[in-house]
Amino acid sequence: MPRNLLRRSALALLVMTCAPAAAMAQAGLLAARPSADARRLTIDEAVRMALELARQSLRNTRARVEAGTIPAIDIVEAEAEVAQREEAVIVAEARIATAEDALRALVYDPAMPDFWTLRIEPASAPTRETRPVDVDAAVRDALAQIAEAHGGTLTLQNRQESRGTRATLRLPM
Repeated sequence: MPRNLLRRSALALLVMTCAPAAAMAQAGLLAARPSADARRLTIDEAVRMALELARQSLRNTRARVEAGTIPAIDIVEAEAEVAQREEAVIVAEARIATAEDALRALVYDPAMPDFWTLRIEPASAPTRETRPVDVDAAVRDALAQIAEAHGGTLTLQNRQESRGTRATLRLPM
């Protein structure tokens, strides 16, 4: 019986730690790459659009330099902007891959042969449930459960009693 209880406790602990971690990993992946039915602009899409705008600006700058309306040094600035945007795309892709890896490691068995090639596509966003919090009750409960608080209370009571005893011993008999 104790061995079975120990296994249940270990499983409960695993579920309690893994489920929130998986929900957080899914939220991270959704933030980086929402599901196909989402209608909002993702970080990746925004970064790619910025890169395309920088490339268009570079083409326009080259055309102006050829026309002689601006100095050639402006091409270097436009090329630097394109390079920064390309770096941002690489960083965004790495962020998505990292989020996907974190979720994959929590959900799938790393011993699977296709573990690293699995593509995870979240079906829906995690649901959040907001509940009112009674701060005073939470603080009272936390203080009641902390052993150090009990120890501190006992220490304070002992000091007060010691002071009273010392004062009593100083009195003339």
